[in-house]
Amino acid sequence: MLSSQLQLCPQESKRLGIACAGITTQVCGAVRKLCANHSMFSFCGNRPSTIRLVQEFSHTPPDIILMNGALLLHRGLADLAQLHRALPAARTILVGDSLDLSAMLAAVRLGTWGALAGIRVTSDLERALCAVAGGELWLSRQQLARLVMLTSAEPSDDLIILTPRENAIMRKVLLGQTNKQIARAFNIAEHTVKVHLHHVYAKLHVQGRVQLLLHFRCNGVARRAPDVS
Repeated sequence: MLSSQLQLCPQESKRLGIACAGITTQVCGAVRKLCANHSMFSFCGNRPSTIRLVQEFSHTPPDIILMNGALLLHRGLADLAQLHRALPAARTILVGDSLDLSAMLAAVRLGTWGALAGIRVTSDLERALCAVAGGELWLSRQQLARLVMLTSAEPSDDLIILTPRENAIMRKVLLGQTNKQIARAFNIAEHTVKVHLHHVYAKLHVQGRVQLLLHFRCNGVARRAPDVS
């Protein structure tokens, strides 16, 4: 289901608008082709910089923005932060092969919804756009695994607002385990794991595994109150 926060593209009321910032001609061509043949998306244009994109789309913001990750090399994360402030409803996906882990982690903290390797645009573009449109962060398994290693975020105590089973499943997620692995560990169905995770995400106000990791990396945890009886 698409998020109600997404804005409809000005060119097509039934489609989600996809705009590009500094994207290469090859990638832009792939985006145009996908939008031309997809019932969900409509191409809103490519601009050479995030500044130009903000200027031209301030009144009719696109739903998803594909931003060239190389733009981060010029002004660090300043352009990305400014883009998110100017167009808060748009969801940004970084595209490029030169993003290092620290830059990607910082970008996700600033509100980026994913990273797409340039060499995988042809195979992953549609899935990435659909995932982000549906409210999911888009990161490869390798990127997610590296984030898990970097964060080392597993809490030592249970969280007050979670049930014992939710705490147990959350710990498995923070260790990088998949839903299938978690289901095997607790001898439950994968669907049951998804239901528990939905409750965890809702209670902690996060969206998906990556934001859960960042929640512990950046904010710490609310520990269970000590037993004074």
